[in-house]
Amino acid sequence: WEREQRNATKIADLVPDFLEGRRKKGTASVTIAGLKSTLTHFAKHFPGSISELTSRDVERWLDGRKVGNRRWNNLLADIIALHRYARRHGLLPAELTTVERIDKRQVKVEVGTYSPTELQAYLRVVPREWLPFIVLGAFCGIRPYELCAKHGKSEAWKPALTWENIKWAKKSIDVPEAVSKVRHRRFAPLTDVAAAFLADWRNAKGPVCPQENVYNFNTDWSKAAKVPWKNDGWRHSFASYRLAL
Repeated sequence: WEREQRNATKIADLVPDFLEGRRKKGTASVTIAGLKSTLTHFAKHFPGSISELTSRDVERWLDGRKVGNRRWNNLLADIIALHRYARRHGLLPAELTTVERIDKRQVKVEVGTYSPTELQAYLRVVPREWLPFIVLGAFCGIRPYELCAKHGKSEAWKPALTWENIKWAKKSIDVPEAVSKVRHRRFAPLTDVAAAFLADWRNAKGPVCPQENVYNFNTDWSKAAKVPWKNDGWRHSFASYRLAL
């Protein structure tokens, strides 16, 4: 009976229950959206039972997505999370499946930083309304993901940092759980130089960035500054220089 029950569980039927369980646990909406996107496509490609999946099937599907190693690992993590949910509900045997034993791929991390001269070049050309994006990253270490409602061209909307989150008197920035990339509330330093650059916005309200996504503009800024754009380079620079200090 258990074997028949497991074999009868279609992936497409399991995904909605899995997502609803995550919602009830309080998982952030942007995370739910990412899981839904991955697992909906996965279920369409594999209409059968989750117990029928093999590591070879899943690896072929992942390879077919034609994504980088980091994204490949993230997709695999979503699929494994679905397997763990199925096991908790008695829909998979106690031992790990071959899918859950798939090895992650090596991710080469390249950390790019800006020199003071390069930062000055960007500060001269960036439109005034986008100045807080550069300043809060370079002088306070706030992630691009946290400054904008969208991170990348195809990402789902999420809450972004607002001016109300900046505690001027306390010289700190309150990054709420819903805004934080790591899903934990934290306080970042509001450095003196950042406060000086942002003085005109001291009484501002609403999002610190004028639009949802910075990636429509960064190429133009890079050309105007004659400095290559470096992914998350402002935060990386802040961390590097602050560690040196």
